Amino acid sequence: MYTLSAVCIIFTYSCNTYKSKTKPYELIKVGNGGGFAGIEFATIIYSDGKISSKEISYNKLKKEIVSQLKSNISVLGLDQLDYNVPGNVYHFLEFNTNGKLRRMAWDPQSKDVPAQLVLFYNNINQILNNSKK
Repeated sequence: MYTLSAVCIIFTYSCNTYKSKTKPYELIKVGNGGGFAGIEFATIIYSDGKISSKEISYNKLKKEIVSQLKSNISVLGLDQLDYNVPGNVYHFLEFNTNGKLRRMAWDPQSKDVPAQLVLFYNNINQILNNSKK
């Protein structure tokens, strides 16, 4: 009887205290670069909603927003898109799909940039602007 009680207590304790600790990973990197100096400015959104940038401080994104961004990548077909036509000045987007890093870069003045890429880039920049501290 005591053995059964001890096993139940240990089992209950171990179930309540175990938490999965998956390390946050880079979900999306977005930015721009080029020009005379050739400097690149990037902002990284992590899987846990934290945002990293050397230039600006941001508040953490809510889980729902992070989830929506992940969903938008596949809904807009960005995970199937290959587009790398940077100009002297360029915008870029990086993300991982199925363990493969995808990077797209484009001239912001070009009329040939796929509409879904521009839409996602503008949307993510709006989200970042709203998340500034």
